[in-house]
Amino acid sequence: MKKYRFYIPLLINEERKNNNDLLGYNGLFTDNENGFCSLYEFIYTYRKENSTIFPEIKSKETINAIEMIKKMKDEISSGIEIYFH
Repeated sequence: MKKYRFYIPLLINEERKNNNDLLGYNGLFTDNENGFCSLYEFIYTYRKENSTIFPEIKSKETINAIEMIKKMKDEISSGIEIYFH
């Protein structure tokens, strides 16, 4: 974006205020197949190593991934529920 001199105004204004703790996350955890895929993709990132296969559902990696999703939801959620139709 810098190449074309485009800037994201919100980030610039927040940076001027020295607010560097800006967080945003959309996991696309909808109540359809997309939400299920998002969950599996997140679990996949919690593998022990890049070369390992998908963790078992009852594994510590899966538990850690789901706990992190819950932690992110609790810490950065606005409390507003958005429904996709």
